[in-house]
Amino acid sequence: MKKKLLIFAHRGEAKPFLSHFTFSPVPMVEGFYENEELYLLITGEGPWKAGPKLAFILGRFDVESILNLGIAGALRP
Repeated sequence: MKKKLLIFAHRGEAKPFLSHFTFSPVPMVEGFYENEELYLLITGEGPWKAGPKLAFILGRFDVESILNLGIAGALRP
């Protein structure tokens, strides 16, 4: 079943989602959680931390769409 993937750089950014929805940790990736409808990934800050984790998740799990919900995730210079 395809699921949406929510991405955050920091646990503090993800806290409202972790509190509102019931997620279970997925042991193969630190900071990766799932429930029946969603995946949630806490990557760490910057492309060198986010890139490898995201590539691994996309290669192993059936992701329908990606939503980056961090504080600065969509800012451009």
